[in-house]
Amino acid sequence: MKGAFAGPLAGDGRGRSVNVQEEKLMKRLGVVTMCFLGLAGCASAPGIHGPKELIIDRQFVDQSQYAIDLAECQRYAEQVPMAE
Repeated sequence: MKGAFAGPLAGDGRGRSVNVQEEKLMKRLGVVTMCFLGLAGCASAPGIHGPKELIIDRQFVDQSQYAIDLAECQRYAEQVPMAE
């Protein structure tokens, strides 16, 4: 029965049922989709203003000095222009 079917989707005797151009198109579509998904994962940004409190190890930290340093850092951060 080899050669009984004809046309662009006919089998070639090796189990293939799609033409080469369609196969290339599907591969390109797969690559483009994977690239898009990979870049979309990198593009997600944290909240608009960032975290409200930093996560630090406070075991050997003087809390009063930490509060002073944090306030100074926040004042400085308010002076720096943000990128849009």
